[in-house]
Amino acid sequence: MADYDFDLFVIGAGSGGVRASRVAAAHGARVAVAEEHRVGGTCVIRGCVPKKMLVYGAHFAEDLVDAHNFGWTISEKRFDWGKLRDAVLKEVDRLNGLYTQTLTNHGVTIFNARARLSGPHTLTLDSGETVSARHILIATGARPLIPDFAGSEHGITSNETFHLDALPERIVIAGGGYIANEFAGIFNELGSKVTIVNRSD
Repeated sequence: MADYDFDLFVIGAGSGGVRASRVAAAHGARVAVAEEHRVGGTCVIRGCVPKKMLVYGAHFAEDLVDAHNFGWTISEKRFDWGKLRDAVLKEVDRLNGLYTQTLTNHGVTIFNARARLSGPHTLTLDSGETVSARHILIATGARPLIPDFAGSEHGITSNETFHLDALPERIVIAGGGYIANEFAGIFNELGSKVTIVNRSD
């Protein structure tokens, strides 16, 4: 049998990659994972978790209005986008740390780099280092696409939304799915003028 650096090498430390790495390592496999961004994947780092925190934060705008109908007088109501954004990003940092700790506690080697297949059992990292593995799992997920059109350079994806320096006064959201509608609700509650552009019902 050929000698490999690892029994399993996983490209991508999102939900699937973390789970596969942890379970394989728990069964005694020598496991490594390469992640070019942060451990945790879309849901934890730039999707479900931070978005739900924005939804929760935005919902207070409606609660404060409703409180008036129940006898509450709340003066000087103000909202600080930077404070909410930073709280969300702090939680993302915490979760990234927990997911990283879970992998290291199971003996998984983490490469904070992009990995590319360079042979049937060989991977090359951005640093130029090569490693070998008996099995290679590609768990890279997907990334959002901004279509090419006039003015597209001014667009952002949901990934960048969590890092905006300021709350936009106006925002156009392309698409009418659940992610688009959640962001529309968030920005509407926080006071932005929101327009959704969608090609169907």
